Amino acid sequence: MTSHDRNGCSGVRRRWRFHHRPCWLLLLLLVLAGCSSMNMIGPDVRLTALRTEQPVNAWLADNLLIVHYQVDKDQTYTAAQWVGGELPKIRFDHQYSRMEFLGDQWPDVLVGTNEVQPVQVVSSSIWQLLLTQLVDELVPQTPDQAIVLLIRNNKRVIYRLEDGSLGQWVFGEQPQNLVIVNSFDEDGFLENIAKQLERIATEAGLTGRQLLFMTNTLSRTSADLILLDRDRLELVAISMPIGDENTASRSLVGLSLDSLNSIVVRSHLLAFIKNPVTSVARLLNFAITTTFTLINPMEDGRASDLPEAGTKPPMNLEIWEATLDELVKYEPIPAKLTFLIDGNAYFSDLLHQFNLARNRIDIRVYIFDNDDYAVAIADQLKALSSRVKIKVLVDDLGTLIAGALPPGSDMPADFVPPASITSYLKEDSDIRVRRTANTWLTSDHTKTLIIDNEIAYLGGMNLGREYRYEWHDLMVRLEGPFVDHLRGDFSRAWGHAGFGGDLDYLWRTIRYGRQIHAQPEPGQIMVRPLYTGTGELEIFRVQREAIRRARNYIYIQNAYLSDNVILQELIDARKRGVDVRVIIPGDNDSGIMAASNAVTANVLIAHGVRVYKYPFMSHVKAAIYDGWACLGSANFDKLSLYVNQEMNIGFSDPATVNALKRDLFEKDFELSTEVTEPIRAEWSDYLAEIFANQL
Repeated sequence: MTSHDRNGCSGVRRRWRFHHRPCWLLLLLLVLAGCSSMNMIGPDVRLTALRTEQPVNAWLADNLLIVHYQVDKDQTYTAAQWVGGELPKIRFDHQYSRMEFLGDQWPDVLVGTNEVQPVQVVSSSIWQLLLTQLVDELVPQTPDQAIVLLIRNNKRVIYRLEDGSLGQWVFGEQPQNLVIVNSFDEDGFLENIAKQLERIATEAGLTGRQLLFMTNTLSRTSADLILLDRDRLELVAISMPIGDENTASRSLVGLSLDSLNSIVVRSHLLAFIKNPVTSVARLLNFAITTTFTLINPMEDGRASDLPEAGTKPPMNLEIWEATLDELVKYEPIPAKLTFLIDGNAYFSDLLHQFNLARNRIDIRVYIFDNDDYAVAIADQLKALSSRVKIKVLVDDLGTLIAGALPPGSDMPADFVPPASITSYLKEDSDIRVRRTANTWLTSDHTKTLIIDNEIAYLGGMNLGREYRYEWHDLMVRLEGPFVDHLRGDFSRAWGHAGFGGDLDYLWRTIRYGRQIHAQPEPGQIMVRPLYTGTGELEIFRVQREAIRRARNYIYIQNAYLSDNVILQELIDARKRGVDVRVIIPGDNDSGIMAASNAVTANVLIAHGVRVYKYPFMSHVKAAIYDGWACLGSANFDKLSLYVNQEMNIGFSDPATVNALKRDLFEKDFELSTEVTEPIRAEWSDYLAEIFANQL
């Protein structure tokens, strides 16, 4: 870990008394400056100029930032749009955004009737001064002196090296010559940061309530601008644009208007009218689960004298299945399962079945993207809609945001994405499309696709280029009585998203909510549906209990490992002698989650858990606990375990579990690199882990 440039920094260590509650402001600044993960294509001369050129002016209109540049004699306006709610905040919220070129004229169409506030532009030198003073305020200048930070039960010793850079140790493992001169718990640390903000802002003459910092990093992995809104308790990390400026301008106009409709109109105003019961329930659920995730720290330190792993007999699966009968709502239902690993296997099968459809296709996905591959799927569905009934249900916010961001691989040069994939699907077709509202930030993260009520698909893949070509992922094809159960799920979700809202949902629950009692036919096994929903935490509860009961092995592959309760259970399982192995992605689509995973991996390794890094982005969501498998749409994070609408399946048929173990886990263990030494983690990564716990 290296410190920032120390020019102009005082070497005097100050002590303060604090009389106010802390804010997350500068903590977030430090995290986002180091961990922002916007993928940038090689910057051209114009982008480089804007990155180093200080804006002339900037203005803020709700969640829209307009920035005015003058390079030589040329005037340029850029804008950044992000999705932000109006929920009351007690801590700083953070967002990511990307600048778009608008042209040389003031963008009236984007601002509309919103109140426009001037934003104070702050130079990069002030930004560097702020960062260096933060470091110098907390960490002693003397190399043999150190401070201790206790954040979420992670106790770290931070000290300064001879060359002025920063180093860290797990508390208790630091060299004996290091003298601890101060310690901070989470509140104390944030109080220091809050106090320094006010002092540094005053010294620098930063009187504005909305501040735009130039970082001047010229880095492809860091934010170019940092917007701080002190009044709204909001921080936005902003990267410079990608691609053609005219396309960017068009996409920004669409995103600006559609995000306003999504958050304000569809997700709250209309949702409260048609879904009053679930809207209130989701608010209460979000508040309760946020409190729960804040008060469950993960064990730190290093384990010793661990028993040999994997030597004990596995848990009794008959007893386990009987326990599940008490823990979950639905009994197991017969189904034939076929695992489809990666995009080629899944989409080849899916599109073939689309063409064979005779009566209906029901699609429920978190994201229906607007890239070239997703549009090709949309075109196929539009052509089929003249003879097949097609319904498409997408998550409003997930699809909206995905459509505003480019995929990781190149699309055809002449491809122009539609501004709205939902409008494109309905244009010149008979497809019916609905969007799930995101009331109180609740999303429908489920991915189920049903064809003729005979074949269904379930798992982690949405519809888009990254799922077809770029990411490692898993879907399962289901046939048999289980498909009828999924049809009921889709019907309820479809009704809830429509004008009937809660009443339609209730009627469809009465109609389709029955248990399906059937015996498996040859080739079928018993499969149990599992859910996360408002007040329905089956996926969390059953996997926590499976970890507790496991005696021989636990295999997990997931991109987002941030729930401290689950992680602590894995640590406890290893202490019992369970062979616990976890696969995380080598690349991650989320900078915050990548930083959090590094911290998580280090803690797990320190407690004897074997951690593997897949060579690139793995989006797989699967686990096996002593012969019981669980897979589907849910991550091991707050949103998937406590907040969103999610669906997994569980099964213990030995042949099917062994196939998953052989074809997915054993192959991925072989492809991955086992992490045997701690991953280098900056101290900002440990702070990022705090925010990941709330995602």
